[in-house]
Amino acid sequence: MNTSFHDRLKGLRKEKKMTQSELGTLLGYGYTTIANYESGRNQPRIADLKKIADIFDVSLDYLLCVSDMRKMNVPKKNMGDLENFLFYYMQLNLGSLQELLSYMKWLSMYTGQP
Repeated sequence: MNTSFHDRLKGLRKEKKMTQSELGTLLGYGYTTIANYESGRNQPRIADLKKIADIFDVSLDYLLCVSDMRKMNVPKKNMGDLENFLFYYMQLNLGSLQELLSYMKWLSMYTGQP
């Protein structure tokens, strides 16, 4: 999976035939904020990531390129854990993200989960 957040955001926006300006309006920003997200210069806050996921009807995992599954069934009781994970996830650099992904794959295999 070589897709990055900014590529995924741009793809979802184009898939919905939405302009940067239209998405910015839905989020309460101008088009330049969206352009900066799509170029990788800036990243949205967690609250905005949730809004973006809702706008495009995808999971946060899909939006953040953790998964290629557009929708995931996360029980409501685990949402706090997911928000906490996303907070720390957004703090990581590319090398750390790759290390985290490798560890998650290993952990998944070790526990017998796909």
